[in-house]
Amino acid sequence: MRSLSLIVALAACGLAGAARAQHTVVDLHLHEGTNIAAAVSPDGKMIAFDLLGRIWVMPREGGAATVLTGALEESRQPSWSPDGSRIAFQSFRDGTWHIWSMARDGSDVRQVTFGSYDDREPDYMGDGKSIVYSSDRSGNYDIWRVDLATGMLEQLTTDSAEDAMPAVNRSTGAIAFTSTRAPGRGIWVREPDGSVGIWVATAGTPFAPSWSPDGRQLAYMELTPGATQLMLAERGGGPSAVSPSGSDVFPFRSSWLTPNDILFTADGAIRVIRVSGEAGPVVPVAFDAHITFTRSAYQKHARDFRSTTTRKAYGIINPALSPDGSTVVFGALGDLWVMKGSALKRLTHDVYVQFDPAWSPDGRTIAYVSDKSGTMELWLWDVASGATRALTTSEGGAARISVPSPRCTW
Repeated sequence: MRSLSLIVALAACGLAGAARAQHTVVDLHLHEGTNIAAAVSPDGKMIAFDLLGRIWVMPREGGAATVLTGALEESRQPSWSPDGSRIAFQSFRDGTWHIWSMARDGSDVRQVTFGSYDDREPDYMGDGKSIVYSSDRSGNYDIWRVDLATGMLEQLTTDSAEDAMPAVNRSTGAIAFTSTRAPGRGIWVREPDGSVGIWVATAGTPFAPSWSPDGRQLAYMELTPGATQLMLAERGGGPSAVSPSGSDVFPFRSSWLTPNDILFTADGAIRVIRVSGEAGPVVPVAFDAHITFTRSAYQKHARDFRSTTTRKAYGIINPALSPDGSTVVFGALGDLWVMKGSALKRLTHDVYVQFDPAWSPDGRTIAYVSDKSGTMELWLWDVASGATRALTTSEGGAARISVPSPRCTW
């Protein structure tokens, strides 16, 4: 991911004086960000986007951004109401992801969903009277709708697979969403009559569909090992990549500005790309998000990151004791190590990360997580031979290992 571009100005009488001061005022102008979600207002004049867990707005042409939400509220993924008067978003301000809304100037903030469940990725229905979103309140993620006047909830999908990231066709009421349901991972559509069908099957993991103005195409992001791309697909047709090769496209809903132009986020920036007609360059929409904060004075330690001197590793993680109690396997410096008595052996030594090791009940195999195939997957290490092999090849990647009970076999 791209780092933040910072312009830092220290107040008062310069660096020496600031170092001696009890507090330092830090002034930041942010021009890039990681995992930004952006949405264009219905009249095409404003962009709402999230940055540092806050919702901002700025003119469609870019420029100075105005912050609408607080610094500690973790507000993300804005969606404009059809009349442009309000912005819905997800927020973690009460310790759970819920849907909130506010006036376009940040006033009249209202909580829309409640409870102990995660409610995320809001989008307004075409009449502006309800919001659709994804939620795990049914036991897995499904698409839900909340009536804004009454607070009544309606579950719109009921498949045991994970349904998420809904996008409303505000002309027809059809709802596109991502799903892992059979016959294949991809973008699915719930029609106004309640019927559900697949729009396009994807080779990788899909994210965040958005409707073209005529409803004939869907744009979405697709994650494949080592790549993220902005894709287009007509129903039943083959998808095509439209973002430049090598772009780091963020997994959030894009906005169609015209039948030919899409606003999306990638490489730390907000961008516009022409997807049909005469091809043109990807055009950035520059923003200036200005924040200030007070930093307490503290002692800074000098770190020599270029030294090749041998040093002691303090970051020992995920230690696991072998079944016979003689050997410990653990992670350090991104690799796996085993220690028997005072003898230390490095099991892996490559550019990939290895962690979360677990022994098989018979002590002959070590399972662990690694990204050496492009995504986080489970791997097996044969203790006797040193041979390794991938245990999973899932599209979304594996996260952690559950240690098997002694009764399980490998």
